[in-house]
Amino acid sequence: MTNGKPQPVAAVMLMTPDGRTLMLHRADTDDWRFPCDQIGEGETAEAAAWRALFRRTQCRCGSISAPMMRCRRDGVDAVTYLCPAEEFTPQLDSAHDAFQWMRPTDVLAASKTG
Repeated sequence: MTNGKPQPVAAVMLMTPDGRTLMLHRADTDDWRFPCDQIGEGETAEAAAWRALFRRTQCRCGSISAPMMRCRRDGVDAVTYLCPAEEFTPQLDSAHDAFQWMRPTDVLAASKTG
């Protein structure tokens, strides 16, 4: 939390035509998450989602949806955008040590953000 308010975060759910979504493993925890990052001062959630996607994976997808999901818990207020994508191998940033393209049931079990 920041000043008693939940930390605003933007996330991107990359989804393949067969319904798998990209999850990133945090190097410092056992968390699997969508590519995400904090929303900066004066930054829109959509701009933060685009920035987070590129920063975390080096991917620039064609388009993202309007916000499709919002989740508030554990001091975080996360908005998630959907982005259609073909499977690719992301170039992970230093905060992540693994990735996996997961089915929705596996995502629900693994996801903390979104």
